[in-house]
Amino acid sequence: MAPRPRRLCAFCGNPGKITDEHLWPQWMGKYTQATEPTRSTRSLGFGHQEADTITIYPHAMRERQGSVLGFVAREVCGDCNGGWMSRLEMKTERLIVPLMQGKRVLLDEEKGTTLATWATKTAWVNEFIGRPGPDPTPQPLATPAMRRHLMDHSTPPQHTRVWIAYHQGLYHLDIRAAELRISPSPDPDDPEVYTALFTALTVDKLTILVWTAETDRVIVPQLPASYWHPVWPFEAAFIWPLQRTVNDLAIDTTLTRHSQRHPLPPHDRVVQGDLGSGIRRLNELRDRPLHD
Repeated sequence: MAPRPRRLCAFCGNPGKITDEHLWPQWMGKYTQATEPTRSTRSLGFGHQEADTITIYPHAMRERQGSVLGFVAREVCGDCNGGWMSRLEMKTERLIVPLMQGKRVLLDEEKGTTLATWATKTAWVNEFIGRPGPDPTPQPLATPAMRRHLMDHSTPPQHTRVWIAYHQGLYHLDIRAAELRISPSPDPDDPEVYTALFTALTVDKLTILVWTAETDRVIVPQLPASYWHPVWPFEAAFIWPLQRTVNDLAIDTTLTRHSQRHPLPPHDRVVQGDLGSGIRRLNELRDRPLHD
């Protein structure tokens, strides 16, 4: 019997012993107020099934209850886990604890870059939770080249945006992700699909939004800077905490309100399929206030 091929690390791409990479670092449990942290993923978007018809993809919601401190992805080799990832976690612990506690911090470029790099790495590890293996289904939106860039340069890759917000709400240790898939062509045989991943990481008073895409053809969200302050690409040093806060509803709605950025392509008919309550729920979110 031929030996089973060795699995490749999701970040460095090399064969090696695959280890458990925790979604959230274990030290986080010492500081957070969380009692039942959760993780959820939304899939949404639209595309052509016929030349004159737009089909809205089902608004799928996958939620896994239980402490996210126990979630691990077996996709990272020991060299990455005990090397650059471990060093990144140590730098992040010193930075993130006062932020999540709402203490006054001057966020300069070095701190902003560290925070953005850690958050992007965490968003991508989250993609593998619940869909492990050499051929995960669905495929992660972050590509091997994007993950390799983050490892090599200690910065998020091109087409990545990261914001932070001052959070007041019930989410204390929470991760939510929206996967956006857009088929722009009226030709149903055209396989081209644009994808983007929008992830919100919340630890008590700190929420970090990570937007990653492989191409600039996916429209980047334009968020109000008074609520969502950009940290990648970094613009200028600023004082934390921000003056304005976001609540739990603002986080959910920011993740799912994609249609204003991506108007539907020309079409004669719209088919909603089996969306049902998912569309009604989205409409309810759009009609409610975004911020405190």
